[in-house]
Amino acid sequence: MLEQLISGWRIFLCGDLAKETSAEDIAPSLLKINCDGAYKSSCSFAAFGVIVRDHSGSAQVWRCGRVKESSALAIEAWALRIACGLAIEYNFPAVIFESDCKCLIEIISGSNSNGCWEIQVIVEDIKSWAKERRWSFVWGCQSKNKAAH
Repeated sequence: MLEQLISGWRIFLCGDLAKETSAEDIAPSLLKINCDGAYKSSCSFAAFGVIVRDHSGSAQVWRCGRVKESSALAIEAWALRIACGLAIEYNFPAVIFESDCKCLIEIISGSNSNGCWEIQVIVEDIKSWAKERRWSFVWGCQSKNKAAH
């Protein structure tokens, strides 16, 4: 079970908040993808960062860039969609996605039914892709998600 392989994160699987675990090892077959977005209303763009790490913490793949988005939630969703796209592109067998946007993780996991129309299509894409794969979505506070910053 994925929740037994992950340490110190709140794991959302199938819409339920799984218990936190204390083991520090991630199985060698798992990859962790940190993603984050940054938005400032006075700018005409937003930025994202995505990094894929293996069980030893070594960076495998990364992406960053700027996009035009209209809110912090929209860029966070965009970053997670890009992270999912990387997992598909590289055919990663099992992935833990970590974001510091708790609301987005709750929407993806189904524990927050107050979906936002602004990110509806992105959320539907991610949920559709996740059904066919061994993916889990994790909320990590911003201090734990420094890799994507």
